[in-house]
Amino acid sequence: MKVKIWPAKGALEGTVTAPPSKSYTHRYLACALLAKGESRLRNPSMCTDTVASLRACKSLGATIKKRCGELVVKSVGSLKKPRDVINCGGSGATLRFFTAISSLAPGLVVLTGNKSLKRRPMAPLIASLRRLGVECYALGDGDTPPVVVFGGGVDGGCTSVEGDVSSQFVSALMMALVKARRPSRIEVRGTLESRGYVEMTIKVLREFGGKVEVSEDFKAFEIEAPQDLTPVVVVVPGDYSIAAFFAVAGAIVEGSRVRIEGLIRDDVQPEKEFIGLLKEVGAKVFVGPDWLEVEGSSDLSSFKFDAKDNPDLVPPLLALASFCEGETVIEGCSRLRFKESNRLESLPTELKRVGVDVRVKGDSIVVRGRRKVESGVVSSWMDHRVAMSLALVGLRSERGLIIEGFEAVSKSHPGFARDLAKLGVVVDVVG
Repeated sequence: MKVKIWPAKGALEGTVTAPPSKSYTHRYLACALLAKGESRLRNPSMCTDTVASLRACKSLGATIKKRCGELVVKSVGSLKKPRDVINCGGSGATLRFFTAISSLAPGLVVLTGNKSLKRRPMAPLIASLRRLGVECYALGDGDTPPVVVFGGGVDGGCTSVEGDVSSQFVSALMMALVKARRPSRIEVRGTLESRGYVEMTIKVLREFGGKVEVSEDFKAFEIEAPQDLTPVVVVVPGDYSIAAFFAVAGAIVEGSRVRIEGLIRDDVQPEKEFIGLLKEVGAKVFVGPDWLEVEGSSDLSSFKFDAKDNPDLVPPLLALASFCEGETVIEGCSRLRFKESNRLESLPTELKRVGVDVRVKGDSIVVRGRRKVESGVVSSWMDHRVAMSLALVGLRSERGLIIEGFEAVSKSHPGFARDLAKLGVVVDVVG
C-alpha cells in the first residue's frame, strides 16, 4: 500500500483521541486469562499486535467475546493445552508474555510468528525459565523463535535475567510466577531498561489482586505463589507512544494547535517523557487531566535524549529532530536493532533519502535539522513506527512523500491516517 502525505499548507488544527494502549491491553488480556471468572476490558486496543494476544488467550483456554466496545474474558483460572501452534504474528509482547505463561499449560506449547518476530532475542527469558524448572527451547538461530515450552507448571524459586535486552522478560516472568508452586524471586542483572513498562505490569497485576514486591532500585522482585487473581472491570487508557506522533505533528508545523484526548495525566506509561521534551525544544504544551494540547513553532531548538527507557519514542523524535535548529543527539538506541525493523538502519536510511542530515554513531543517532526536506518515495520497512515517523516528515517536505508499505501502521494504530486527516493533513492512497 502506497500513501502520499502532502506537505501542510497551513497550520494543523483539531482534536484526536489517543488510541487505546496496546501495552496495557496485552497485560490485561494475559492477567484475565490467569484470573478465575469474567473480566471486562473496556476500550481495548484491537490492533494486530493485541489481537495476537487475544488469540493466544483463546488458545490457552479463555473464552473471549466482543460486545459494546469491550472485551469480555472468561477463564477458569487455569490453562488448557492448545490444539495448534500459537501464532504471535509480529508481536514481541505476545511472544514473551505467553512463552512464560505457557509453562503453566499441560503438555507441549509451540509459539511462532512472522519474519520480523523471528529476529527477536529470547535467550535471556529461556534461560531464566529453565532456572525455575521449565523445560523450554528457542529453535531459531541465536535463540530466536519458534519457541517450544513443555508445560506442567512452574516450580518457582530464585531466577535472574538481563535487564538491558527487554523489560518484557521481567514482566513475563512476574505474570507466570503468580501461579508457581512456591514463592519466587527475580533478580535483574545489569541495568533494567524501560523500567516504566515493568511498573505497568506490576500495576496491572495488583489491579487483579496480585501480590508483587519490588526493591527500591528495581533490581529484585518478590512474587507470592500460588495466587488466585480476581477478575476486573477496567477502562484501557490511551496510548502515549502513539500520541507522541500527533504531538510532534503539531509541534513542527508553525501555528498549529493539536489536542489529544484520552490520556491519563498521572499514568505510568514511560512515553509521557515526550511532553517535557516538546516544551524544551520550544513548542507550547498544555496538559489537562485527560488531554494535552500542542502549539507549533517555526523556531525549534535541538535536543539531547537518552532512549534507554523509551526506545519507542525514537521514531517520532527523529521526525522532530529533522526540523530542529542545530545538532540533536539521541543516545541509548542499541535495542532499536531488535524492533519490527532494525531501526538503527531503517530510519536513518529513509530520512537520508529525503535529505535529512542523519548519521549513526555507535548506539546514538545524530541529526542536524533543516527547515524543509526533499520529496520522494520512502519505505516503511513494514515497521509501523517507521511509517508514522515518515508521515510526520512529509508534512514539511517540498512536494510530499510517498510511503510504501504504509499499511504497517495497523500493527498499533489502524486509524492513524484517519486521525491525521482530522488535523487537516492530506493523505492520498496512490497504489
